[in-house]
This record gives sequence, structure tokens and C-alpha cells, in this order.
Amino acid sequence: MPIEELHLLAYAGLLFILGELGGRLAQAIRFPRLVGFLLFGILFGPHVLGVLPRLIVEYKLDIVVDISLAFIAFEIGSSLHFDVLKKFEKVIFWSALMEALGAFVMVFLALLCFLPLIATFPSETYWIQMIPTALLLGAAVVATAPAAILSLVHELRAKGSLTTVLLGIVAIDDALGIIVYAGATIISKMIIDPLALPTWEVICEPLAYIGLSMLLGTVMWFILRIILVFFEPREFMLGVMVGVILFTAGITETVHASSLNALMVLGFLVANFIPHERSQEAVEVIENIEEPIIAVFFVLAGAHLDFWSITSVGVAAFVLTVARFVGKYCGARMGTYIAGTNHNLRKYLGLALLPSAGVAIGLALKTSVTFGVIFPQMTQFIISTIVCATLINELTAPFFVRYALRRAGESKK
Repeated sequence: MPIEELHLLAYAGLLFILGELGGRLAQAIRFPRLVGFLLFGILFGPHVLGVLPRLIVEYKLDIVVDISLAFIAFEIGSSLHFDVLKKFEKVIFWSALMEALGAFVMVFLALLCFLPLIATFPSETYWIQMIPTALLLGAAVVATAPAAILSLVHELRAKGSLTTVLLGIVAIDDALGIIVYAGATIISKMIIDPLALPTWEVICEPLAYIGLSMLLGTVMWFILRIILVFFEPREFMLGVMVGVILFTAGITETVHASSLNALMVLGFLVANFIPHERSQEAVEVIENIEEPIIAVFFVLAGAHLDFWSITSVGVAAFVLTVARFVGKYCGARMGTYIAGTNHNLRKYLGLALLPSAGVAIGLALKTSVTFGVIFPQMTQFIISTIVCATLINELTAPFFVRYALRRAGESKK
């Protein structure tokens, strides 16, 4: 029987097995478990051994990614406690703002310098494509990966001021990334067509997108608060919470809002604004199933990454990755300096913010929709560079995060 003819359940089971094996092997050689998940995904994926066929990975297991991200987003939100956030609100605000701007500015300037040596755009439209390419790539990589951060926090059982600030920044980073990308899109459109003025629809769309997501998360919290009254025994809590999380993700995606933002809001409200015993039970039952879900997510992410694509746009991806690292680190350091924080936060926060978010690939694909008809070569270059940079980032950034959490003294393992 050809491997493509196996039932989807067989592949789903294989993802769980590969995740556990990859994580254990990584631990045995003192690597982060996350790197083991990714490497096993790459190794058994369609681009190396082909155990997980391309058709299955790219088209039939997307729902697994959506489900995994839903739980990861809820867990990020539920780990943020209002009283603790109140204590760190200044450093979270300034660090998030400066690291986002730092990543955008550094990537934009670096690519503006290096793209003339790398890209091969037609001479008659060279600069018309060059500047938008640098702008859109810089905007696409602003956000930090919540799944990678959460995986490493769980693995190290990290707790402390650095971990709290880190999770707080991650919770709002997606929103910042979407806003920066919207601004870059408006400027790019005006460069390509100087007569094109930004419309209210273009300006307000990202704000409405974020606002609707937050509203849906709040509505689902209100409904959940009522439902929990009727499910007193803890044994019923898992089914209720899984159902609410998946329903929230599905409704949010149906109205084309951000399920990540909605579920982070839901998790935050559940942890802070439901009677303590009930909220603690609700969060704990999800934490108990979180590890295998994270493993499956990253095995599948690794299977999506084409290891051999690094040869085609590798230089651009490398420049982007290094520039983003520098921008994130310096921006976070500046933000913590403005906020007047302690030495640990100043020294290690930037290193912990290096993982790149999957939203970068989503924004790169959106570039194809917006500019693909006019400049298909430009959009293909952007997508290829982002995919390749994601590969480099996901195999290197976890080491920096683990180093930062351990050196800050917040690893309990």
C-alpha cells in the first residue's frame, strides 16, 4: 500500500510518536526539546525521508496546526495574572514597543543595503520593488513566536520576572506585528503608485481585526463563566474547556478575525476574572494536555520547512535573521532601560524574544495577494526569504531563549 493511502488517523498518531521521540532524543544530548520536534519533522517530512507525504502535510493536516495554536494561545493568556502584570506594565509596554520597532528598522535598513547584491529585479522597476520588499520583510518578522516561548517555559518550568515580562510581551506582539505590517503595506502601495492615497478602510482594517478578536474572546469568557456553574465536578472540566477553546477558534476564524488574539484574551480573563478555584481548575486541565499538543505542532512545522530551500535565498534569509536578532535585542534593552528595570531583564529579555512567529509566513502570503499581480517576482522573493529565515530561526533561537531563562535564574529544572 502506498504511504499516501494511509488513513489520516495514522499520520496523526505518527505525529505524536515522532514528537515524543524527538523531544526525548534532544533532551538526551542537552538540546531544547523544541529543536528535537523540529528536526524530526524535517527528517521525516516530505523534503527528506518522505514518511509524511507533502500532500498530507500541506493540505490535510492544517486542522492540526489550527487546533494546536488554539491551545497554545489560550495557555499564553492564562499564564498572565493581572496583579503581576500591573507590577510590570511599564516594562512590558516599553520593551514591546522598542523591540518591535527595533526589529522592523534593523531588518529594513540591513536589507536595503544587501538587497542590491542579492535580488535580481528588472532594472526599470528596481527601486520601486526594492524599497517595498525591505519594508514588507521588516514588518513581517516583528512578531515573536508564542508557541516556541511557551514550549521552553514549560520545559524549564520557568518562573520569575523575566518569564512574566516575556509572556506579557508575546501576548501583545502579534497585534503590534499586524499594525506595523499594515503601515508598511500603505507605504509600499504609495511607492508603487504615488497617486494612491491610503483609504480609511486600509487604515482601520487592522484595528478592526484586533478589536473584533478581543471582543469575541471577551464574549466567550462571559459565556464560559455562566457554563462553569453547571459543571462542578472537576472531571467535567476538560471537556468543557476543550469545547470552548475550539469553538472560540472556529467562530473567530469564520469572521476572519485573529483566533490567537481572541484566545489569549479568553485565557487571560479565565485566569483573572473567574472565581479562583474554578479558574485554577480550568487552566490546569489544559496545562495537563499541553505538552503533546506543542510537540505535534512543531513536528508538523518542521515537516513544512524545506531544508534545501536555504540554498536559493539563504543569503537574504541570513541577513534578515541576524538583523532581526540585533533589532530585537537592542530594542528590548532600550525598552528595559527606559522602564528602569533590573539587570536580569536588561541583559536577557532581548535574547528570549528571538523566536520568529508563524504569523510571519501568513503575512508573507498576504503580500502575494496584495502585490502578486503587479510584481510576482517580488512577492515570491519575500515568501521564499521568510520561509527560509523561519527555518534558520526555529533551529537557533530556542538555544538563546533557554540560555536567557537559565542565566536569569528562572529555570526550575
